[in-house]
Amino acid sequence: MIHIKDIRLLSCFVGMMLLAACQNEPEPPAGEQKHHTMELVSLTAPFLDVQKQGTTRADYENFLPKDYIPYDQLYPTTTPPNKTIGVFMTPEKESSLGDFIYQGIENGISVWKSTVTVKEGTQYYIYGFMPRGDADRAVISPLPDADTSGPDKGYAKGAQLTIKNYESLTSADVCVLVGVRNATAEEKITGPQSDIKLGNFGYKGMANGENRIFVLLKHIYAGIHFRCSIDPAYHKLRCIRVTKLELIAKEISAKVDLTVKFVANDQGKDPVAPDSVTYTSYTAVGEPETTSTILFPYEGSPEEFEVPETIPESFLGCFVPNLVSEFVLRTTYNVYDKKDNLIRKDNVIENKINTTLIPKLKEIGAGEIVSVNMHVAPDYLYQLSGTDLDNPTISLTTNP
Repeated sequence: MIHIKDIRLLSCFVGMMLLAACQNEPEPPAGEQKHHTMELVSLTAPFLDVQKQGTTRADYENFLPKDYIPYDQLYPTTTPPNKTIGVFMTPEKESSLGDFIYQGIENGISVWKSTVTVKEGTQYYIYGFMPRGDADRAVISPLPDADTSGPDKGYAKGAQLTIKNYESLTSADVCVLVGVRNATAEEKITGPQSDIKLGNFGYKGMANGENRIFVLLKHIYAGIHFRCSIDPAYHKLRCIRVTKLELIAKEISAKVDLTVKFVANDQGKDPVAPDSVTYTSYTAVGEPETTSTILFPYEGSPEEFEVPETIPESFLGCFVPNLVSEFVLRTTYNVYDKKDNLIRKDNVIENKINTTLIPKLKEIGAGEIVSVNMHVAPDYLYQLSGTDLDNPTISLTTNP
C-alpha cells in the first residue's frame, strides 16, 4: 500500500453544459419532474515539469483558477480514447455513474456528451473521476463520520471514492473532480473565473436551456513525457517513421485500487489533502510482475508517425507516483529514403530510463511530470554505405 505524502495540485478546468431534452421526448408521469441531459466543455492547466528550473509548488498553485486552456490543447497531449469522465450525481444517483465521452471540437470548444440527466431545482453534490472505465469499478460513499440523516445524505461535506482495477501504468490522464460551480448561460469560457473555487461540490439543476457548470479536475498520477526530434543532417537523407512506442515498467504490479477522500470547503482549499489518496497495488493470479503501455499509435491515429526535424511531438505515460524506479522505452520504426522508398522495416531499439537518467524518478509526485528527449541520429553519418545510415541510433536525454 502506497500513501502519497505530498500531492501536488495540478487541476484542469472542465465546463459542463446542460442541454434541452429532445422535442419528441415523452412527458414524465404526473408529479415527476422532467430530466435534462448534460454536455461537458473542458479546460485545463499545464502539467508541472519537475525539471523546469525554478519551478515550485507555489508556482504550480498559481495556475488556479487562471492560466487554463482547452483540454484538447493540453501539453503533453492525452490520447483521445482515454478522454472519458465518470460523474456521480449525489445524493439522488449515488449508486450509478454518468458517462461523458469526448466528441471533438465544435465552434472552437471541445465537447463531451452523455446521457446523464438533472432535474430543475434539485440540489446535487457532484463527485467524479477520469477516465471513466467500467461502471462496476467505482463506488462513492459519504465520509465515514458524515451525518447521513439530512436531505444531502452527508455528501455536502465530502465523499470517499473507490476505483478498482486501474492500470498502474497507462496512457490515460488519471484525474478526480475537485470543484464545481453553477454559471449562467451568458458566461463564456474565455478567461479566468475568479469565483470558481476548489472544494465546492454543490450544483443545483436549472430550467431547460439555462444549465451550465464549471468543474475542476486534479491529476492523481505522475507522468513521463517523450519529445521526439531528429538530426537535421540525417533528415536530409532519410525519413524515420515510428510505428509503435512501448513504455515498460519493470517488476511492478499491473493493477491498482484507488481510494480518494474529498473534504468539501468554502475557502477554495484543495479538497484532496496530502495522505488522502491511497494506492493499493496488486498483481492478478497468473500475471507477471511487469506492466507496459503502448503510447502510440492510439485508436484512430495514422499507422506511422514521422519524427520531425525540429518540432518535438508529444507522448505521455502516466503511472502511480513513487512506484517506478526504471522504465524501458521500446521503439519500433521504419526507415525511408527521400523518394519514399522503404529501406528498413520494423527496426526495434530499447532504451533504459532509470535513476541515472532521472535521479528523482522514484520521487515524482502526483500531478508532476518529467520530460525525456528521444533523439534520432546515426553514429557515422559520413559513411553512406554503412548500415548505420539505414539503422540509426536513438538516444534519450532529459536535456532539450
